[in-house]
Amino acid sequence: MKFNTIEKECSNCSCVVADMPGKFAHLGFRAFYVVIAYFVLGYFRNDGFFTSMFLFALPLGLDYLSFTPRTKIRRIIRNIALILNVFWIIIGILGLMGIIYIIKEENGNIFISLADAYLVGTQIRLQLSTLFIAMISSVVFAIMDVFVYQYPAEKVFIT
Repeated sequence: MKFNTIEKECSNCSCVVADMPGKFAHLGFRAFYVVIAYFVLGYFRNDGFFTSMFLFALPLGLDYLSFTPRTKIRRIIRNIALILNVFWIIIGILGLMGIIYIIKEENGNIFISLADAYLVGTQIRLQLSTLFIAMISSVVFAIMDVFVYQYPAEKVFIT
């Protein structure tokens, strides 16, 4: 079906788009990308974890901000996913700024801790693996999106 034909058929509905989406516009591609990015994030390097975390969460957060769901279940999923990604973005920024940092102990345990320059909370530590496991929630929400939502353009072009 040609683009012009589709445009004429859908000219009275809200799903008309100016451009035909490419194969990478599908939510399935985003889910695939997020899974790959999560595994890349899991390849631990001391100095790049917070940068990778920030670059993992920022595109997802921006993507969730780019649409407003019409159904209640989609609004709930989107809002939870957005809050989680904003949390990961904040942690990434705090790590990039040196406010939190990574400690690798002799026994192999890896922790995130607050910088020593702070008067309180410098003894608070979070195991990095706990944070990494919690971040899988972003992967789960990206995969859920594939099954519970379809962009209007997908309804027109992908049948």
